[in-house]
Amino acid sequence: MLDKLVKEYKNIFPLSTCSKILKVANTRPFETGLVGDVGRVEEKIRKVSVHFLNQKSNSLTDVHWASVFNNVFISYMRDYLKTFGSHTVNNLKECNFLKYVKDDHYIMHIDASEAYNRTLSAILFLNNDFDGGEVYFKDVLTGDIKEIKPEPGKLIIWPSNFLFPHGVRPVKEGERFTVVAWA
Repeated sequence: MLDKLVKEYKNIFPLSTCSKILKVANTRPFETGLVGDVGRVEEKIRKVSVHFLNQKSNSLTDVHWASVFNNVFISYMRDYLKTFGSHTVNNLKECNFLKYVKDDHYIMHIDASEAYNRTLSAILFLNNDFDGGEVYFKDVLTGDIKEIKPEPGKLIIWPSNFLFPHGVRPVKEGERFTVVAWA
């Protein structure tokens, strides 16, 4: 199930573009990532830094990148949904830069909840000059684990529902940057 429904798109941006996006991400202010519908710090569950990208931000840089990611991610999400012959998506519900440093992680979780009406989840990897930080999924039917190695320019998309528990292994060394989004 995971191989068919957790889709990997390689090289959606060339390495040179990923490097430019990474430079932008390094200039943005990050805050501690929260957990749950009520938003609380729980470092045993999730330890990561977040910068929210918003098309209504006061920062023109954030508006620009939120728009770029909205257009690119939605295009790939529409391609993904062709597999099912129904449904469409028009805009992202949320888009963020994430920065994981040594020991940062996110234990297995799902992206759906009562507070967030998410249909699809996506991660774009910006770099791979770090150790650890792999995304992993658990097949709820077989218990098998699928691990995805980060590669700059790789986008992964999957349904946000309870059938796709996933997590991020701890970063052992370096800094891991991604763009995450939900539709």
